[in-house]
Amino acid sequence: MTTQETVDRALITGLAVFAASVGLLSVAGLLLLLLQLAAETAQAVAAAAPAGIGLTIALRRKGK
Repeated sequence: MTTQETVDRALITGLAVFAASVGLLSVAGLLLLLLQLAAETAQAVAAAAPAGIGLTIALRRKGK
């Protein structure tokens, strides 16, 4: 095996490792963003629920 073939193989291996790590980090980042969005949505729903219940009770009392 010549020196050039060794260098080429090392470069290809390095590129493959780099591409795999960037891909894994991108997937991990997207999962974290999705989890954060789900948490914020759950928090917003929990905060809006009492107001919605109060509005429903007020509308029912007004209708009687």
